[in-house]
Amino acid sequence: DGRPIRASDKALLSDYVVSLTLDGASLAERLARINEAIRVTRRLGSAALALAYVGCGRFDAFVQTYGLSAWDVAAAGLIAERAGATVAEAWTGGPWLDLDRGATKFGVVAAPAAHHGELLELVRPPA
Repeated sequence: DGRPIRASDKALLSDYVVSLTLDGASLAERLARINEAIRVTRRLGSAALALAYVGCGRFDAFVQTYGLSAWDVAAAGLIAERAGATVAEAWTGGPWLDLDRGATKFGVVAAPAAHHGELLELVRPPA
């Protein structure tokens, strides 16, 4: 229809539908915190498609803390970013596609800027 795609503009994190895959320390505790904070989680089976869905608002956010490769997220991350989402590396909040770190075994968090930082805090293990 010619309209540009846009990331979600939901005002409340508690209304978010999130594609979620976690690993690491304190997994049960982090999962409980996330489930309390958001509406519902989904697992699509394709990181590239789920991340691209953030760009068109079908998912409000994408969180995968491990196992991604550059080829899983390069195009989809760009789609989400250009549609208005903030995309960052899951553990550091730094650049989401930093090939100096290697092309495999990293995580990504993508969400509208209004709630991106809060999601980053929810997915990180406690210090």
